[in-house]
Amino acid sequence: KGIALEALSFYLGRLIELDFVQWRLRSSETGGAELDVIMEGANLIFSRWQIQCKNSSQATLEDIAKEVGIAQVLRTNVILIVTTGRIGTKAVNFAERIMRETNYQILLLDKNNLLEIRKDPTVITEIFKSQSENAMALKRNQIGIL
Repeated sequence: KGIALEALSFYLGRLIELDFVQWRLRSSETGGAELDVIMEGANLIFSRWQIQCKNSSQATLEDIAKEVGIAQVLRTNVILIVTTGRIGTKAVNFAERIMRETNYQILLLDKNNLLEIRKDPTVITEIFKSQSENAMALKRNQIGIL
């Protein structure tokens, strides 16, 4: 499981032309349940990503909260949570609240997204574009735009 999660996190990052920086937590330290990797990109702007892949039935609010705390230390711009299960409603709502109130962007991929990407890897850009447009709308209140 752990090796598959390592490969998945690296693969997803490379699909969007990110460069590997370092592993944050190796799978042997997590019992194969999750993996974190740091990647960076300079596509139009510099961005630092932390990617957490979870082999679980659901990504939770607590999973996102943990990553937000770590993002402050790592100074990441983007948090990508990937699960082989689903994204819980409370997790989605919490991610939206964090995006509304901070400079972070939180991207979420679930089992269905992974199946789509497996069929057609280019679909990842459509998924992220849609989520980025949602983040942009959530963040408009940060500068007083209606």
